[in-house]
Amino acid sequence: MRNSGSRKEYDALFKAFLKNATNDTQTKTEQNWQQYGREKATEYSSMHIDDFILRVVDEVKIGARYGVNFGMNAFCLFMVLTTPTAFSIDPFIGIFCLFLYGGLGYLLYCRTKQDYQKDRKQKFNN
Repeated sequence: MRNSGSRKEYDALFKAFLKNATNDTQTKTEQNWQQYGREKATEYSSMHIDDFILRVVDEVKIGARYGVNFGMNAFCLFMVLTTPTAFSIDPFIGIFCLFLYGGLGYLLYCRTKQDYQKDRKQKFNN
């Protein structure tokens, strides 16, 4: 803008708009996550270092226990992504592979997620 008065007025309106826009876009979910983060920060800062290290080691152990399941999920995903090759051989083989690996992957994912959450709750809530 060539007129400096209009430019200042526009800049003031734009800054006010940005300030209101950033305040309005902060959703309830973001506020919940901020509160959760503050709670965890308080919990971990008051925790003794040895207890914190044991908790991290326990978390790694639980994650390592499910390494095979994560690998099988990755294999099923890879096989689903490569089903166009099976479709080029025969459409029935392609459909069979898509449903077989897609179904197995989905069931394995659901079971892994459920068991992982149960193990974490059992380990860390007791």
